[in-house]
Amino acid sequence: TRHPLQETPQNREAESPASKKLKSEPLKIFTFAMSHSPVQVQLLGSHSLFDLVDVICQTTTVGMNESVYDHMWDIFVNGISGSFNSSEEFVTSADYGADDGGPFRIARRAKLEGLDLVEQTKMTLKYDYGSTSLYTITLVKIDEVNNEEASAFPREKPTQMPAGFQEFSIDTVDLNAMFPNFNTFIEQAEMLSVNLFQPGRKHNYGYVERGNKGVKHMIYIPAASKKELSNYLHLLDYGSQFTYSMSNGSFPCYNWFSMTVFPDGYNKSFGKYGQDLQPGFCDMKVASANQEQPDLNTVFPKVAALAGYKKDKKVPKGWITLKDGILRICSGSSKPIQCNAPPGTAFHGEGQHEPDTPDGILFQGKVEIQSLHHVFCFVEGVLCGL
Repeated sequence: TRHPLQETPQNREAESPASKKLKSEPLKIFTFAMSHSPVQVQLLGSHSLFDLVDVICQTTTVGMNESVYDHMWDIFVNGISGSFNSSEEFVTSADYGADDGGPFRIARRAKLEGLDLVEQTKMTLKYDYGSTSLYTITLVKIDEVNNEEASAFPREKPTQMPAGFQEFSIDTVDLNAMFPNFNTFIEQAEMLSVNLFQPGRKHNYGYVERGNKGVKHMIYIPAASKKELSNYLHLLDYGSQFTYSMSNGSFPCYNWFSMTVFPDGYNKSFGKYGQDLQPGFCDMKVASANQEQPDLNTVFPKVAALAGYKKDKKVPKGWITLKDGILRICSGSSKPIQCNAPPGTAFHGEGQHEPDTPDGILFQGKVEIQSLHHVFCFVEGVLCGL
């Protein structure tokens, strides 16, 4: 006796059109950008706001590389009163139903497709009630596609290398050996952010940061060096040799360390950067004279042109950023930013390398950078293809 649900040629044909329709149904993909990171993330309409915060915590530096479960958070959506909360274990179904417009709506239940979101909708993520970090999340694109697997989402938005890209290679110089302090800063970094060269016309010539041991370790260059790449990298290498104070040799004394570096021969006022210095916490140095080095402007001519040290008809003046595994090459102007941090600290170099418009991004891609030398070889290769 045949089971009523057992497949037969007849019911296979009857079910086939519906099955085909289901398989060909397009996926609606929501792409989000974040104010604190170049990373973009993609989710489906069936995913929730909890899923959105989860993938942001996985792919960016929100929460100092911690899990979505490690801290309390709220997410506020423009046009919707109240917030969606992370605290599912503290809110009962009755609370949710009785106060649907109140502050205790549960993020896990708020599906993206049910929020009437449109492109350019902005959300505010309030992360960690104690320190209250605020991040802006923007819905930049809603697409419907047929050639994607639902199981691939949520995910970081994929990036592609330029057609014909070939990484530059050089054996006659080794930047890792020439600038060992800065290379170690990069290679051993947690939550690394690298911003090289001057963004637009700002008085900012470089800002790097890492978060090892939970310390926001910053190095800032507020004045221009001589127009040669070796002189420039020497400033960062010199600043990288200094570190923060430790208690009993094991625990950082503070949760941030500011190092500001001026070039050798600087003869103008240091302003606030030379006041109230405290080594191991808030410090300022004038770099030593750079030793005789190979002419890196000749070794990396395209990077030198990007820095404004050489002329090249195909390479505009611009800058490099590396954060959350995304490397960008930018040009034009950068976004204005206000800083309320204490005067004379490296905080004033942070956030100034964000391009003013998407048109200012010459290249953006996911790159597993291995060293300082790798950064320069990769960027030289990209610029050779312009």
